[in-house]
Amino acid sequence: MALTADEIRHLARLAQLELTPQEVQRLTRELAGILDWIAMLDELPPEDGKQDAPIKKPPGTVLRADEPRAAPAQKDLLRNAPAVDGAYFSVPKIVE
Repeated sequence: MALTADEIRHLARLAQLELTPQEVQRLTRELAGILDWIAMLDELPPEDGKQDAPIKKPPGTVLRADEPRAAPAQKDLLRNAPAVDGAYFSVPKIVE
């Protein structure tokens, strides 16, 4: 997969970067090389030979059922707050 110089310039504009023509040429070559390496990795078979190997959980990981439950009461959530304004956390103003 190759990127064009126009695509590099477009990406630079999105990232608010100013690139010289030499940098555009260099990045075009370098990013094309990186994308070629990624394409090569996509062609490699997985180590175990299975295309869709399931994700394995680490030994000792305990899974629990995902069951809905009631949210804690608001007063309990605000109990340890250093400052409260009614039903909200109160924080110091940092922007003038």
